[in-house]
Amino acid sequence: MKNYSNYRILVLLTILLLCFSCVKNNVVGNKIIKSNSIIENNFISKIRKIDFIVQKSEKLEIDKKHLNYFVKTAPDNKNMYYLIQVGIMDNDRMIILYNFYCYSKTGIIKLYDPLNDSLISPDSLPKEKW
Repeated sequence: MKNYSNYRILVLLTILLLCFSCVKNNVVGNKIIKSNSIIENNFISKIRKIDFIVQKSEKLEIDKKHLNYFVKTAPDNKNMYYLIQVGIMDNDRMIILYNFYCYSKTGIIKLYDPLNDSLISPDSLPKEKW
């Protein structure tokens, strides 16, 4: 009888490497952008540091949940911004909490306020509102 332990180890290592390679990817429409992209380095890291995002993240970690960041749209001829959605992954869908519009040329980040149907600066928000 042949010893298949080497093959098993090789298959397990391959599966592990595939899992780790997919962890830090961001989705832009149907495309996957690697974590070393401009979006990850600039905008998502800035969004993670906004006060109310930090507070929401800390509250969710108590419940063993995490905020997820998805790049919904990237700049093109029609739009001059990245739309980055922040939310919580549920069993089969993402519950969107915040929509951030990030302008690549200026580096400005705006938060969509659905109550007033407007874009506002996240820094100018009262902490109680969000």
